[in-house]
Amino acid sequence: MDIGNDEILWKSSNRCESGNCVEVARIDNSYAMRDSKDPDGPVLTFSEREWKAFVAGAVAGDLTDARCLDGSAPNDERLIASRLSAHRAA
Repeated sequence: MDIGNDEILWKSSNRCESGNCVEVARIDNSYAMRDSKDPDGPVLTFSEREWKAFVAGAVAGDLTDARCLDGSAPNDERLIASRLSAHRAA
């Protein structure tokens, strides 16, 4: 998906005081997420179903203190991808 950042209304949490937050935008039937410190950097895109699964996992606490099978902590991209895969299969 080609995202023209100048035309998108990006939102961040009203609790984001440091500026080190993610920003989210609704684009048609999709959602986009980017790092507020790097607005011209990479953008993750999610279908509506994927976004709802991600938010449900965050609310349920599934995204805190996650561990890999070997006991190490995954990086954010691996954690998000694994949660989305699990919800897609459901």
